[in-house]
Amino acid sequence: MNKLLISRRASLSRNFSDLPFPNKMDKAQRETGLARVSLALYSGREVFKQVYKGDGIGLSGAGFFASAMEDILSKENVNLFENSTGNVFVIAGDEDCVKVQSIFEGEQDKAIYLIENIASHIFKAYSPAYDPQFGYLTARPALAGTGIELSALIHLPVTSLLRQVSSAKKTLKEETNCVLSPISKGRNPSCLYEIKCMGEGADSMKESLDNALNKLYTQESLLAKRVLSNPRSSLYDKIHRAYGVLCHARRITMEEFLSLWSLLRLGAENKAIDISIEKVDSLLKPSSRVHERLRNNSNERNYIRADEIRRLLKEE
Repeated sequence: MNKLLISRRASLSRNFSDLPFPNKMDKAQRETGLARVSLALYSGREVFKQVYKGDGIGLSGAGFFASAMEDILSKENVNLFENSTGNVFVIAGDEDCVKVQSIFEGEQDKAIYLIENIASHIFKAYSPAYDPQFGYLTARPALAGTGIELSALIHLPVTSLLRQVSSAKKTLKEETNCVLSPISKGRNPSCLYEIKCMGEGADSMKESLDNALNKLYTQESLLAKRVLSNPRSSLYDKIHRAYGVLCHARRITMEEFLSLWSLLRLGAENKAIDISIEKVDSLLKPSSRVHERLRNNSNERNYIRADEIRRLLKEE
């Protein structure tokens, strides 16, 4: 098992053949597209609800991808639907008329089967935009064909520390046709990166993504073994200091938390500290809930975030 892997995401994009792409729609066409999607989702086997700005995202399933889902809610004329378990989302009216996403940790085949079934239900009474030569038509040419995109979220702390990310990006693009990018613009204190693969057949994409994950795992493991070979190194000390701060801090900002979280996960990944990866990963979810719940009171949010982290670390 790849201990650096956080979660995976499978997406499928479709457009209605009798409607333009969303960026060319008028108000009536947008309402028509939304009505079709809403009616299908509310009448299917999978139970969906519409999510509105301020509701927050069901982090139990969305996990580390939740911030991307929340960004959708801030867009005008874009609608977001979430299933009851919070691991499948349908986006209506963004780049494409319909985008179905499944966030998962298990088998890719099941996730692809699930999103294809949901898309088929939405388009049961309508024809999707399709060209015999190019396949399913989407707003992004790279997705033309299957309309499927596979991605994975991976933690690369030592690759980031040693400034090897650019080299890794180039290697992945050349050898696997996958794209590596940080999950946040500017500083990336969490050292989390997303690997994306799109445009090919589903089987080919799965193979490319797995190949990319294996390459990054090998590189990160070798680098970590080198920098953590001495238990008295400064990095070892930083890992244990991060644990101490998270256990005892009374106030902590989101950026500081993500930086400390990354160090602690590095320690868990390489057994440099006695804590499980599962325990470390559980820390991000409550902090995200606090981040959403107290959006307009940043100072109070920092205190509550610290309280939540201390409570979780004390739990057996």
